[in-house]
Amino acid sequence: MVYKNKEDYKEYQKKWREKNKDYIHNYSITKGRENSKKTYQKHKLIYRKKSRDRYINNKDKEKIRNTKYHEENRDKIRIRKLNYRNKPEVRKRLNIKSKVYRIRNMDKNITRDKTKHSYPLKDKKCEFCSSDAKHHHHFTKPYEFNKFWYVCLECHRLIHKEGQDVFLERQRWK
Repeated sequence: MVYKNKEDYKEYQKKWREKNKDYIHNYSITKGRENSKKTYQKHKLIYRKKSRDRYINNKDKEKIRNTKYHEENRDKIRIRKLNYRNKPEVRKRLNIKSKVYRIRNMDKNITRDKTKHSYPLKDKKCEFCSSDAKHHHHFTKPYEFNKFWYVCLECHRLIHKEGQDVFLERQRWK
């Protein structure tokens, strides 16, 4: 339809927009999403680099902002995580991982349980620093329920951090 008068054409456009409000709204949203996805795919590396740089430059502000958000929305975050874990594909993946871990470490877990019941930690001292701090059973190789040391939390961390051989060598020279 050709309009010789601009005013008539503008009036027609106005009426058409009012009549087709929903169509225009939905069309512009979907087109906008499609265009933004295309643009993002085209410039993905640039956007990611800018985002990473912005985070590095404002790390302290981001940590404060994230902490504040987590404190204010603790319940919302917990519900979101639960909903995510309840999705069938995620639940299946998590179950498989936990089953594999349990199967892989079954011997160790049985040994740990046996040791806990047979050799309680109450009133024991660390074999290296003689402290009365919270103690652990640290197993030596071969992994058997009666081959372990009573160690405090600090010594246990050091054993795993430095390695058992290095830790024992250092203790010998003290």
